[in-house]
Amino acid sequence: MRIEFTYARRPDHFSGYPLLAERRASPILSYLIAAVSGGAGAAIVVVALVERSGQGAVCGVCGLLLGVGIAVAARQRSQFVMPAAAMEPRRWVITDEGIEIAHADSSVTVAWPAFRSMMALRHAYVFMLKDPADWRTFDIPRGPLTEADDAVLRDVVTRHGITFYSRPVGA
Repeated sequence: MRIEFTYARRPDHFSGYPLLAERRASPILSYLIAAVSGGAGAAIVVVALVERSGQGAVCGVCGLLLGVGIAVAARQRSQFVMPAAAMEPRRWVITDEGIEIAHADSSVTVAWPAFRSMMALRHAYVFMLKDPADWRTFDIPRGPLTEADDAVLRDVVTRHGITFYSRPVGA
């Protein structure tokens, strides 16, 4: 089996990729802390306004702003901007042995046994390595793949025992 194509990613190509922060910890705790802080701040503001306590209202507003700040920080950890070089054309070669991704300046080849899991996004397959110290991800854009190519790739992934995940439509 051999699938080969050249493709230039668009800036939105990287949306939905698993990030380093997601691989270390869930953002749920940050959102929970933000909700508790924001809720407590809002409650303090309401009580302070009823009691006509300006100082209490200021403390409540600070708690509310702290909650909003924590939520914004948690959200921004999941957003990132790739450098322009990531959008330059690359050549993908997919074989029974592994994946090769080549660029004008570099090339990397990874054998299938090195991968732990694959995530299927609408626009790409994203592969994570087994080595916990190596947080790189490798992608295969789905746009250039035919339905037959897609089926062959999924079959190769299954044969090599790579755990397969897919995100719900719209995620």
